[in-house]
Amino acid sequence: AVQSGQDAADSFCHANRLNARQVSEAHSLMQQLGELLNRRLSLEATSVTVELPIRVKPPTASQALKLRECILQGLVDHVAVSCPDHGSNAYICADLGPERPLYVHNS
Repeated sequence: AVQSGQDAADSFCHANRLNARQVSEAHSLMQQLGELLNRRLSLEATSVTVELPIRVKPPTASQALKLRECILQGLVDHVAVSCPDHGSNAYICADLGPERPLYVHNS
């Protein structure tokens, strides 16, 4: 059975544990940015065009690597390391420093 575009998108989001509404909103914002670029920068007059609707291609291997690096750079401050010296649920993170462990409850 062939899925419609919306069904395929919902299926993709469910398989990858993404919020379909947020993905749809991000896609809508991407289209709006493309329209603004065309309008505000008068791209038609410069032979540069943004084709609308924007159809995003999967990243190349080098682009994927750079995207991962960007994401990890932004997340490095949010990493916590287990610290059993302070208890079974104690973690040390860069924001608070080693003298102030945080405690995570699994409930």
